[in-house]
Amino acid sequence: MRRLLSVITVSAAAACTFSLNANAVAKTPIRTYTEQASLSFTGIGSARGFYSKEWGGEKAALSPRLALAGNLHTSYRLQGVVHNASSLFDIVGDRTYSRKNNGSWVTGTLTAKALASDARALNPETSLAQFDKLPGVHRVSPGHYSVTGPFAKISPFVRHEFGLAANAFAGSGTRTLTVTATLDSGGRPVRFTASGRSANNVFTATETFSHYNKPVTITAP
Repeated sequence: MRRLLSVITVSAAAACTFSLNANAVAKTPIRTYTEQASLSFTGIGSARGFYSKEWGGEKAALSPRLALAGNLHTSYRLQGVVHNASSLFDIVGDRTYSRKNNGSWVTGTLTAKALASDARALNPETSLAQFDKLPGVHRVSPGHYSVTGPFAKISPFVRHEFGLAANAFAGSGTRTLTVTATLDSGGRPVRFTASGRSANNVFTATETFSHYNKPVTITAP
């Protein structure tokens, strides 16, 4: 979800010690993929009736030149009133294109350095490398890994991977988070999940990757 509206620069991907086949990943870099993601905060207890949801997807080409087409939908209910919104975000060439709801397209320009940084941030291998750095990651079964830890240590990865604001969990009382990663036979991520619970909030998130290195067509709107 972080890919849809705000690409955050992170360090280049490092080799993951738990990769099923690290050599296969190294020999076959990720050039293209598609992604789907969703997340929700659901009020319980004293916050019953509140919810906030986001869902969307993207298709991306990382090489020979970065290109992206993403969509994001949001819905939240506060004090009995439901609010909905949608947005689109594309990168074609060195240009960005964004549109909220049915508004006009807004364009921008990316430098070569920004394009390279965004390509690293958008690479699923970068996400996997960041997951591998979380304290306490353990193998659940072949290709399936999990970590449960204190909010302060796990939340930076969750906020980055799912595009959450720094204050997204404010007031929720969430103290621990669980994150899982599922890899394919080539060591590439096919699913990340995140979850947490407190006395007044349940948080869940899922991100899936597919169609690695399949042809994609991305054009300017």
